[in-house]
Amino acid sequence: MVEIVHILLVLPDGKVVLQRRDSRPKVAPNKLACFGGHVDPGEPPDTAMRRELGEETSLDAAHMDIRRIYEYDLRDAERGGDKVHFYLYKTNISSPEFEVHEGVGAETYTIEEALARDDIVKSVQIALTKAGD
Repeated sequence: MVEIVHILLVLPDGKVVLQRRDSRPKVAPNKLACFGGHVDPGEPPDTAMRRELGEETSLDAAHMDIRRIYEYDLRDAERGGDKVHFYLYKTNISSPEFEVHEGVGAETYTIEEALARDDIVKSVQIALTKAGD
């Protein structure tokens, strides 16, 4: 089973910062997603989350208060119907002004605005719904 970490970055006004993926990935090219990625075999999800955030942004993940808030499974049509286990993390950041090292860049939305979009990854729709609960 594939394991994925999502990190939801929340601004002081409650908006979330999402990553615009570029056209290169096999899964969800050009779509809006959370920062994050695969958990390597034998790697704890918390370690993967900090590694992925450090690889994808200039944020200092080692010194951030990041909490795991939800886990869920999803059958992923883009991965041939395989079951994927997601770990959702949430952290507050002071500003959307950080460097993005993967994808096209970062975009900021309210949860409602993000959920209304048709270019958002299905797993992120679930994550945003749970984060808004």
